[in-house]
Amino acid sequence: MKIVKFKKDRTSKYKIYLDDDNILLLYDDVIIKYNLLVKKDLSSELLKEIIKYNDFIESYYKSIKYINKKMRTELEVRKFLKKEELDETNIDEIIKRLYKDGYLNKINYICAYINDQYNLTNNGPLKVNKSLISLGYKEEDIIEYINNYEWDSRIEKIILKKIKTNHKLSNNNLKIKINHDLINLGYSKDSINEVINNVTFKDDYDILSNELRKVKNKYKLKYSEEKLEYKVINYFLKLGFDLSDIKRCYNEN
Repeated sequence: MKIVKFKKDRTSKYKIYLDDDNILLLYDDVIIKYNLLVKKDLSSELLKEIIKYNDFIESYYKSIKYINKKMRTELEVRKFLKKEELDETNIDEIIKRLYKDGYLNKINYICAYINDQYNLTNNGPLKVNKSLISLGYKEEDIIEYINNYEWDSRIEKIILKKIKTNHKLSNNNLKIKINHDLINLGYSKDSINEVINNVTFKDDYDILSNELRKVKNKYKLKYSEEKLEYKVINYFLKLGFDLSDIKRCYNEN
């Protein structure tokens, strides 16, 4: 069969009119690869090859569009291409080309991800590392860039904020809570302990004095004088305060 004429489409495609009245919509990459502006005669085998390659190029451009919406990992692109029902060989070729053309870049993604996590969340290095591993990256590729950040400064900032907003817990209970919260955020116990031991906490008795007055006034409406002291003392024992401090504060208020 023969190519009768070309017509540029609105996109980066060409309509190829054949002498059997069929019309092919081909990407310019395909036109160039098979030199179709010069070669007018197409065998059935060549036509099949051209259509197959055109499908490959279409999947490649779909991948670029998918990546341009937001930065993607190789693993995400592979999952995307599998939904397009491509075989592994074609997926491998597309991935290779995306790396070559700069649409996929392992280091850029890792650095951007860590930077966002550091600046936009409270997540620690262990959690960030785990997330990147789940996205298909290896720990040896991640650790160097994670270590570029001042995670201890982040820990201190979180601890100081929790101290400032604490109005109920004793220092001991607050430290336990801070440890628990920071471990869940992905910070190591050693790093937490190193920072927490060098931070100044509020005085336990000041916290107790400020809060006990409120609780005592609130409980007065619910309990008799006989039960009031017991209820107040029990309340603050659960918050980690010392019994002798509670009793002394109770009598002062």
